Amino acid sequence: MTKKFFDLTKLKPVIVDGKVCVEDIVAEFRLHNLDEQMDVPFVTLNANRVYGREIKAEFPLKKDGYETLLLGVYDRGSDSLGFAEVLYVRQMDEKLVRMFAGGDLIVLK
Repeated sequence: MTKKFFDLTKLKPVIVDGKVCVEDIVAEFRLHNLDEQMDVPFVTLNANRVYGREIKAEFPLKKDGYETLLLGVYDRGSDSLGFAEVLYVRQMDEKLVRMFAGGDLIVLK
């Protein structure tokens, strides 16, 4: 049976008072040993729902004065999030803002 939500209740959001850029996000994903066939790294502005599922968290998914970014790795094999991190960011660089202009989910390769 497929769960209807991704459980992020054990996470603690990270507050970033500076600017986050695409290179910061790519560097974070490079720290993980990702399988190109099974793992799908992504970043989304929609921290309420991703890959058709609700997000279950014990912290607010919005913070006044900040954008909420959910960084994650969707594992196709287990139909789960192999990695997830929630960032409250004050500012995004122009490149990241342009990438989100096409929608609230960016899938990285």
